[in-house]
Amino acid sequence: MNDKVPAASQDDEEMLPEYDFSGGVRGKHYEAYQRGYKITVLKADGTNEELYKEENMVDRVKQNELAQRLAVHMESDPETAKAWLDGVAETLYECFRNGESVTIKGLGDFYVRSERSSWVFKFNPGQRLRALFGWSSTYSGPL
Repeated sequence: MNDKVPAASQDDEEMLPEYDFSGGVRGKHYEAYQRGYKITVLKADGTNEELYKEENMVDRVKQNELAQRLAVHMESDPETAKAWLDGVAETLYECFRNGESVTIKGLGDFYVRSERSSWVFKFNPGQRLRALFGWSSTYSGPL
């Protein structure tokens, strides 16, 4: 058995030009990425799966805006709607703190369970929410 490893030649130690990223620009594609992207996953069976992140999906509705929208649905004022939101959030927190899972029809299930050294929190979207995003769903009502 030959235990000797051949010495690398000078040519083997040089970086090939296609692996030289010294001229790269950090953050070059950042703005385009923030606007959204599409990834096409080629599966072994020959089919494609397309994954999207659209520009409008990065926006978040903050609590005050959510209260405004809720007030319209409740035919109420924003202060009352904010009080409702605060009450719902506090009640959910209390349930989770007590180890209770919560089901909100039309939205989904929030599960909590104690593990040996931590808690596990899981959200299982309801059928209407699944249908909204094109996930497997039996929901057939309005979206």
